[in-house]
Amino acid sequence: MDKNIFIEKLFDLLREKLGEEVTITQRTIEKSNGISYEGFTIEKKTEYIAPVVSIDNCYDDYSSGSSLDEIMKEIVHQYEEATRNNPFLSAQDIQNYEKIKDRLYMQVVNQEWNKKYLEHKYYVPFLDLAIVFYVDVQKKHNGISQHGGAAVTEELMNIWEIDADTIREQALKNLRRESLFQLVPIKNDGDSLLTFCDIHNKNQGALALIQKELLNDTKDLLKESFYIFPVSLYDLMIVPVSLADTVEEMKRQLLESNDELPEEYILSNNIYYQKWIDSNGKLPFPNGESHEKFKKRCIEAFEEIIKEAINLKEKNIALVVHGGTIMAILEKFEVSRKSFYDYQVKNGCGFIGEIDEEKWNLEKKIKIVKEIKIPDA
Repeated sequence: MDKNIFIEKLFDLLREKLGEEVTITQRTIEKSNGISYEGFTIEKKTEYIAPVVSIDNCYDDYSSGSSLDEIMKEIVHQYEEATRNNPFLSAQDIQNYEKIKDRLYMQVVNQEWNKKYLEHKYYVPFLDLAIVFYVDVQKKHNGISQHGGAAVTEELMNIWEIDADTIREQALKNLRRESLFQLVPIKNDGDSLLTFCDIHNKNQGALALIQKELLNDTKDLLKESFYIFPVSLYDLMIVPVSLADTVEEMKRQLLESNDELPEEYILSNNIYYQKWIDSNGKLPFPNGESHEKFKKRCIEAFEEIIKEAINLKEKNIALVVHGGTIMAILEKFEVSRKSFYDYQVKNGCGFIGEIDEEKWNLEKKIKIVKEIKIPDA
C-alpha cells in the first residue's frame, strides 16, 4: 500500500475509534541539528500539548507485516495509557508562571545549526550555543525519568512578564535539584581523563557547561585549567591543560568523533577553554585574541568605515557582521552608553542608527533609531 494511502486509512481508523473529542493532525516535527520527521498528534481541545507519533515508524511496522488494525490499536493503547497515567497540564496552567516555575528545564543546542529549530522559541545565546527553555507538562513530573516538555516561546515569556535572568536562575535551581553531575573517569591511550554526565540521566550532560560552580570545583580538583571537549549533547570530556594536544589537533579529533555520532547528538565542532568561559569571554583563548583586543579592532575598523563614508558623502551604509562586532561598536559609540551584553541580538537581527557628521567629529556618537527583528525571532 502506498504511504499516503496508508496514512489516510490509519487516520480514518483512529478517528473512528477515538471519536470527535480528539483532533488528529499531521505535522513535520523539527528536532535539533536540522533533523526532522513526519508525525502526527492526537490532541484533546482542553490540552496544551499532545504526544507525537512517528508516521515513518508506523509505516515501517506495516511494511514488516503488522496490519492497519494492529497498528491503530497499539497507538490507541499508548495514547490512553499516557493520558490516563500522566495527563498533561492545561494551557491555563502553563500560562501561570508561579504554577509552573518548578517545572522549567533547559537544553543546549548549537545556535548556527538550529536556526529553524529555534524559530518561535525563547533562547539565550551562550558561546556558540543556545540555551532553550521548556516546561515539563506532565502533571506527575516528579520522579519521572524523562522530561515531557513544551518549549518556552517569546509569546509565553510576554505572558509571564519575566526576564532572561529570572528564567535562567529558576531553571538552574531546578536542574541542581533533580540532576547530579559527576566526573566519570575514562581511559584514553593510557591517560586517565574525565567526562561530565548526569548520573540520573534526566538532563543533558552538556548543561555542565553553564554551571560555573561545577567548572570551578573541577578546576580545584585538577589543580589546573582544562579544555572541554563536547563529546555529545550528553557528555563533556575534561582535558587538563597538562595532558592536552594543541587546539588544532583537539579540534581535528573532535571533528572525527562527530563524524561517527548520530547527527542529532552533536553539540559543537569547537573546543571550549574553562578559563575563557569563567572570565565571561574576556581572557584570550589559547593562541587567540583577548576580549579587549577584539573590541579595539572592531572600534578602529568602524571609525575607518565612517571616515570613508563621510569623505565619499555616502548617506546610507550597511554592515553585515557578527553579533559580537555589533556589541563592541555600540558599547563604545551608542549615546545611551549601555554595557556590551545589552546590545546582544539574535541571528539575522540588528539595529538602524543615525550619525550626525558634525557631532561625530566632536564626540563620535551613534543614535539608535530602530532595532531590526525578524518576525517571531
